[in-house]
Amino acid sequence: MRNRAARDIIARCADPGILSGLLAETERLAGLRPLVTGPARHAQDPRPDGLTAREAEVLGLLAAGQTNSEIAARLVLSIHTVERHLQNAYRKIGARNRADAAAYMVRRGADEPPA
Repeated sequence: MRNRAARDIIARCADPGILSGLLAETERLAGLRPLVTGPARHAQDPRPDGLTAREAEVLGLLAAGQTNSEIAARLVLSIHTVERHLQNAYRKIGARNRADAAAYMVRRGADEPPA
């Protein structure tokens, strides 16, 4: 099966980038049940600041200097979804802009984006 071969190759990549998202979308469109190999992508980790895991991930990439377009490409999301995560995160942490949000993440030692 070609999907299994593709999944095996992607699993060996150090940084699969958008490949894993493309494979999952292909499997979804083909009506296949995707293989879950790690934690759920949108797991809601309880945090004192109320951020979801995805919001924290987006903020980490923002703090690393990435643009919304770069964040969207890296996380295989639409720019609109990235903007929504940022809006929600700004509200939760009391940030007014990107600089406030980046400073917030640096203060918490989260300036390194997730691997």
